[in-house]
Amino acid sequence: MSVWSVLLAGAAIIPLTAGTLLYLHHMDLSLWPFGRPITTLAEIVLRYEMIALVCLAYVILRSLPGWLRYRLLARADARAIEEAIARKRWEEAAVRLHRYCLLVSAIWRRIPPRAVVWDNLVRPWLPRNRRVYVYFYADPPPLPQKVTASFAPEVFPPNQPSLWSAILLVPVAMMLYLIILDIARSGQWPQLLFVNVILLIVILVLYGGYFLMALLGRSRYYRFAPGVIQLIKFDLSRRRPQIETFDLHRVQLVIDLVGDSAVVTLHTAGDRQVCLRLGGGQEVSDALLRAALSTAPRPPLPEEGLLD
Repeated sequence: MSVWSVLLAGAAIIPLTAGTLLYLHHMDLSLWPFGRPITTLAEIVLRYEMIALVCLAYVILRSLPGWLRYRLLARADARAIEEAIARKRWEEAAVRLHRYCLLVSAIWRRIPPRAVVWDNLVRPWLPRNRRVYVYFYADPPPLPQKVTASFAPEVFPPNQPSLWSAILLVPVAMMLYLIILDIARSGQWPQLLFVNVILLIVILVLYGGYFLMALLGRSRYYRFAPGVIQLIKFDLSRRRPQIETFDLHRVQLVIDLVGDSAVVTLHTAGDRQVCLRLGGGQEVSDALLRAALSTAPRPPLPEEGLLD
């Protein structure tokens, strides 16, 4: 999530929670709505507000390291862009500007005005023929030794749920335990089920979504072949996949290997820009570079091989 999204969510949730706590304190009611039967509407509201605060805290803890790292990299890129423009190194400025926009938009979900000014200065001096730009954090990625050699098409499955997704289920399990404890301690289980129906639905959706993703995977795959990358999407309403093919010999390609997963931006001849975020680590990055730099003829890419 972006900083703006978190700020807007916090501006909505925190005042509401504070108001509910003040109301409960004024009415001499308990400020902890878990582990006991609830009797008032304000306690029900506080329960959901505290759940929302837990989710907001999780998002902040998950996103804060990335925000700080992106901010430091963006400031370094801004200085490098100004220096490259001053020395008329237009291609270097363009690559730095592209990464700067990616980093800043990941934090704030918008592009600052000075990025537009830089783009207007750099764009007229850029060549229109094909270019492959790769930037990285520390060590340069290994490049294929022989670009004329062909290789078999490679299909990479989607990422499985991360460890952070599993950690998120821990407080969800605690909430489910407290709800079951409330129901077990009270004989009015229909009323408690009715009170907690929204929370139970949220818990079922979280657990069901996690295990469905773990068992079935996501519906997007990538296939790499010499000079081509294919985006393969499977839809439950269709028996056959939807395939979008990008000819890497006819686009300007920017590959970002700085983060945890490779980010690929394709600039097509019609000024269309496509951004793909790949997972899979080093293996996917190596396949991407082989496909982008290979000059071998494109092998057959049958659709039947994707249906296994």
